[in-house]
Amino acid sequence: MTDPSPSAEAPLLLQPISRRTLLLAGLGVAAVTALGVFERSPAASASAGTVLPLVAPLPAAPDRTLFAPQEQVLAAYLMIVAPMANDIVDDDPDRFGFMGGGWWRTPSEPFNARVQEHVATLSWFYANERSWNPYYLDGALLGRLDAAIGHYLRIQHPNGSFPEYTTTEFSRAATAFGMVALSEALANLRATNALPERQIELEASLRRAAVWFMDLTNGHWKIPLPFVNQTVGGLAGIARAARVLDDADLAADLSDRIDFIAEHGQAPAGFFHEPFGFDFGYNFFVMLPDLADLHAITGNPVVLDMAQKWTDFARHAVVREPDVSGYIAHSAACSRTADWNFLTNFADDAERGALSAALAPDAPELAAFLTTFEEKLASRGAWAATPDPVAARAKQGTSPRLWMHVIERPDVPSDADRAASEASLPYIMSERFTERRVGTLAQDYVFARRPAYYLSSFFGTRSQPMNRMGPGLLWHPQMGTVLAATNTSVGAASWGFADTAGTESAMSDMAVVYRRGSSGSGAVIVPDALVAETGVITFDATSSASGVRTLTTLRDTGVTLRTESAVTGTFRLPLVLRATDEVIYSDGATGQFNATSAAEATWLSVQRNGVRMQISWGTESAVTLSATPMSMLGGTRRVHQLSIPVGVSAQIEIEFAAPWSSTSTYTTGDRVSFDGSFWVAQWWTRDLRPGDPTGPWSQLGCELETADGPVRTWTASWIYGGGEKVLHNGVIYLARWWSRNQAPDGTGGAWQRVGEI
Repeated sequence: MTDPSPSAEAPLLLQPISRRTLLLAGLGVAAVTALGVFERSPAASASAGTVLPLVAPLPAAPDRTLFAPQEQVLAAYLMIVAPMANDIVDDDPDRFGFMGGGWWRTPSEPFNARVQEHVATLSWFYANERSWNPYYLDGALLGRLDAAIGHYLRIQHPNGSFPEYTTTEFSRAATAFGMVALSEALANLRATNALPERQIELEASLRRAAVWFMDLTNGHWKIPLPFVNQTVGGLAGIARAARVLDDADLAADLSDRIDFIAEHGQAPAGFFHEPFGFDFGYNFFVMLPDLADLHAITGNPVVLDMAQKWTDFARHAVVREPDVSGYIAHSAACSRTADWNFLTNFADDAERGALSAALAPDAPELAAFLTTFEEKLASRGAWAATPDPVAARAKQGTSPRLWMHVIERPDVPSDADRAASEASLPYIMSERFTERRVGTLAQDYVFARRPAYYLSSFFGTRSQPMNRMGPGLLWHPQMGTVLAATNTSVGAASWGFADTAGTESAMSDMAVVYRRGSSGSGAVIVPDALVAETGVITFDATSSASGVRTLTTLRDTGVTLRTESAVTGTFRLPLVLRATDEVIYSDGATGQFNATSAAEATWLSVQRNGVRMQISWGTESAVTLSATPMSMLGGTRRVHQLSIPVGVSAQIEIEFAAPWSSTSTYTTGDRVSFDGSFWVAQWWTRDLRPGDPTGPWSQLGCELETADGPVRTWTASWIYGGGEKVLHNGVIYLARWWSRNQAPDGTGGAWQRVGEI
């Protein structure tokens, strides 16, 4: 389209208001030249009160004790009312009413309608009487709010949409969130009977925006539905507009569009498209609260069903850490943002998803991710009691949605609600399952729980170039997250093979074949039947760009990773470390949290919370462990990239076990780590150190892929039965009968030579 001329847009719009008009209307106040501790942005080009009177700065710092608990979030916004209002342009006819100063959204340009969303904020302070609010019915504030609304409405296109990034754009996001902001502004003006002509304009604007947004011929309704957070936000905006306008006809088609989203905007897996794949940040922090808003206004059961389906997916794709109430998402599978870890105890000033709590009574499984009412009571009590001055919200961190949602947040869930929801998380409630979820694109999200760990993997078509495919998140019940790959928006936390130029096999589409057992030639599992496979299985994945083949074998006690490529390179693992972790290489060298280390080693181990994870690669190699800038959960964790030089084929074992203890009692089958190896108890034992080839402990050999399938290396202490195969000095042997501590040597006895590697 062409850039519409202002005169062609809306015949009802008022012309830019002048200071003389304000004075004649009885709205003028004495110009205030002092702006307190705030400075106007020079880019705003606002006058010093010579056109529109300036809003007076706060006469004193906000008194924390005066704020109702649920409105404490408004204190930081109160601090920016005057400077934000005074940055509204009033001395440039072409930009009159533009909310300059860079307070919200970019680009900070007059055509960006999202910049104007703070008309909701300014109107709230104008319309709501509180003992701490000096801007209630403030004439100067009303004058500047009027100018801002006027500019907002002038940039609306004749078809009802609003622009965001260019003057000619029909933006679904700007229109969606604009309807929420304009509905709030209209409600506040009505509450105070202010600006009646603007009210008429706002009503007309909201109706035009709603009609455009609901029109199925517009691009934002194409199938499959992209950027669903914006579409849900638009429906929530229409629901709010219909409520404030008391116009049921405006919302007549909401049920139809909600059904449309359920069919075309939510993947079979349960997530909502961003743009067509999973993105935890947009789904949880942006879309879900608007879904809650939509459900609260309409009561539509389909909305609740969508929320429950999303919650079920999130309870697989996000893992809870055992030591804190915090979560880490499968970032490598996320398609838009760097929002991939969070603590659930959100203070009001940071709870972007506050309104999601409204879904908790009907979707109790969601409570695992939410701040509890008891936590709110504690944090709000602490906020009121602190003698520190209230800090103003920083520019660009001033989302009007935040305060709007926090003040409407219900007092749920309780501590008990969240504890029950956490206890029912699938990977906590069960220690053995395989779950495959499919995306709208050709995508498989595979979640596998085995007794020692939980693994999240992503195969098929990348949703966005930032995605990393393959395994991406490894969690242990006591250790928590130990490996976490990220999308490139977060950083370079890579899991998989990279060639000498640094090209990662994970950075491309990745076809997968599911196989029974640990062999790359095992029986193929039909994808729909994967859920029934809870034993040893292998993900046989091939990178479409490089042809690198990666085999990921899931065993009860660990994971085996094998690669086949045409060139040499490195195998990378994104190791998540905590400051208290004990990191040891096989040569005795140690690694440190938030530091880089290197060693000539055959394995690296991490000990945490009484459990040892060992990563072994078989041959002595010059490996490095490098700290990355990616920290998590308040800095308590950091990703460190482990780089292992590998040839055209490689095998890496990840095993978990508790370290052997002289004071512990062990029974048959118990597993421990000791001296760089893993051992299995053959009978009851206590205070007997592993290592005696005839004692109670049998050393577990390394499993290697051979032409005969996976075979473990022979160890002296293992007890072998007839028919078992072992690998010793490059030769494969078959046990003729029971034996222990009898090394295969090719001369007969208990072992028959059957092949070699």
